[in-house]
Amino acid sequence: MISIVAGGVAGAVETTLSYPLDLVKTRQQQKNSNQSLSRIVPDILRERGLRGLYVGLTAPLVSEVPRRALKFGANLC
Repeated sequence: MISIVAGGVAGAVETTLSYPLDLVKTRQQQKNSNQSLSRIVPDILRERGLRGLYVGLTAPLVSEVPRRALKFGANLC
């Protein structure tokens, strides 16, 4: 049981920390531009504030947390 919870927490932390970079990558692809990270992040912050970096985080969390929990739990067997 502990490994399942640890896997879920690890999945949540990893997804939360890496999501802003994934958002920036998606914005670059949407705009089909060569704008750098240092230009896109301030644009997002100016438009939506700090919360703007995490808009849409729910969907990856819903899929990633159970997947990681099951993976960690299965590794114990």
